Amino acid sequence: MIRISSLIIILVALTLAACAKPRKPAPPPQVVPAPSFACDMTAQEIMCSSARLARLDGELVDAFHAALRRSDTLGREHLNAMQKRWLAGRAGACGVPTLRSAVGVAPSPALSACLLDIYAARVDMLRRWPAAAPVGLPADGPHPLSAYVEFRPVESADAQACGALANAFNGALRTLGALDINRISGLSEIAGSHGLPRAQGYGVELQDAGAYAGFALRARTLRDGSGQLLIDAATLGNWVRRLPNHGGRASSIATQTGDYESIDVFRSTQFPQHVLALLVEPWGRYAPGAQGEWAYAGVYRLAPALVEPLCLYRTYMTPPLKNELMRLPAYAALQKTLEEIGGTNSSPSELVGRELHEEYLLRQELQWQIQNMPLIASGEAQRHGWWGWLRKRHDGVHDALFAWSERSLRNKLAWRRLLAQLAPAAEELAALWQRTQRLSEADARQAAQLTVMRLLAQHASDLPGLAVNMPNAPFAGTYTPKYPPLAGETEILDGRSYGSLYSAALNGADAEVIADFLDYELAAAKAQPAQQTRLSRGAEGETALMAAVESPDIVRQLLAAGLDVNASDARGRTALANAILVGQIESVRLLLAAGASDARQACNLINSTAPADSRAQLAGMLCK
Repeated sequence: MIRISSLIIILVALTLAACAKPRKPAPPPQVVPAPSFACDMTAQEIMCSSARLARLDGELVDAFHAALRRSDTLGREHLNAMQKRWLAGRAGACGVPTLRSAVGVAPSPALSACLLDIYAARVDMLRRWPAAAPVGLPADGPHPLSAYVEFRPVESADAQACGALANAFNGALRTLGALDINRISGLSEIAGSHGLPRAQGYGVELQDAGAYAGFALRARTLRDGSGQLLIDAATLGNWVRRLPNHGGRASSIATQTGDYESIDVFRSTQFPQHVLALLVEPWGRYAPGAQGEWAYAGVYRLAPALVEPLCLYRTYMTPPLKNELMRLPAYAALQKTLEEIGGTNSSPSELVGRELHEEYLLRQELQWQIQNMPLIASGEAQRHGWWGWLRKRHDGVHDALFAWSERSLRNKLAWRRLLAQLAPAAEELAALWQRTQRLSEADARQAAQLTVMRLLAQHASDLPGLAVNMPNAPFAGTYTPKYPPLAGETEILDGRSYGSLYSAALNGADAEVIADFLDYELAAAKAQPAQQTRLSRGAEGETALMAAVESPDIVRQLLAAGLDVNASDARGRTALANAILVGQIESVRLLLAAGASDARQACNLINSTAPADSRAQLAGMLCK
């Protein structure tokens, strides 16, 4: 039995050994390019179905982030608005359906080819996006960044040398607006953010810090030639936290993305025998200063297996104005009106989750800078030649908003309210910045006007069909503006002609102009009786009578000419409903006398639409 059992064990072992013969290793799994979004919408399903399209989407994202890094504040703002418009329109450009027609069906080759073409063209355009550069003569005075950032020594191993370095850094901020080591007298770059990332035995790890850092190229670590870690994300923070009260900081890591604005290895005439490293925390929206904490910079001496702290500086000095702008009543009212106007765009957005999130964060970044560093944009406008470009865009924005106001009486009312709010909002902004940032009256006024211009452009870009097309960079030469920065209704209407009876009535034209249009349009309608309904109307179907209710004289003139008192727009609203909306008592009387048949229905509109001071009188007329 023992021998038989042993034989069985041997046979089993041989069988297992045969099964365990070496096999040819399986090939590694193929990596299929994935797009930058979840594949849960029709246009995105098409992108997910093609490796080429998915790869192009990744290239698009990389090219967009790189273009943002090459741009100044105004360039970033323009680029973000253009990218949002392109993303929202890509499906429509190729006729991609917004709803799924069938699940699991392969996309049309024509749709895929179209998306390939427009994506490739967009990637090419973004790769050619121009870098910000001075235009013409440099601006007078210091760079505006120096109004917000200053190196102030906190601790030093050599007070005199660290003070001299601070003077050199502050001088670079005043003249360059940047800490480009090779352009600072007495300093020479070895490796780092402003030179080669790896050189002469040192390597700085750079990363695209993502949406929570404005896609800046940030410095993460510093290593020596052998790969030994010299500086990490907590190095400077650990020094800061040894200060009294932890240096006013809650954490050793200053940024949400765990990095520095820059790390530069350099030599200095102040420390001629040493290799130094400058670590700088970010300034602006994603800086510790944005949360009310101090931002710091530090200089270290580097030696084999040694990182020695030499100079510690506080940098970002201006405390943030948290939600201060929205406490300004005129500015808050302007924002509300702009949001209402933007809310009239009910077209579905084609942006998906990541795209919406990134676009929102970029807008928040720009809004924060408007509030807390207003001189940056106005200084760049002068230094980089943006003023002519900005004024041309502003004129285009006003023309687009006027065209939008011509669509209906409700749009016209919002447009008039908007224009009346521009100057008071700018005055509040200028006063705030004079008080909190000690700006001169001229600087504060210019920054406030630029802020209002940028707000108008941002919200007008969301209106359907009213895109203001501009070049991607400032243009040479001068531009003569059509409108002042804070234009009112008189300046916008000056020199305009009316194109129809509807437009003339909407804008309160005089009786002679109304009579001319009545003669023309009624004569044309009588010549073709079947075309009676072709009397001019607004884009939403409003009649001239509905548009005229603010002016009882025009209402009387139109009724006398025989216009239908009960005609309605696309939403079933009549002239009587519009007269209630504006609280025009005399127009209501005229319409009722002319046979308006919807008085009982109009009664229900009084509390929800009529101005408060006219509700009692209107109720007495309509709610009997």
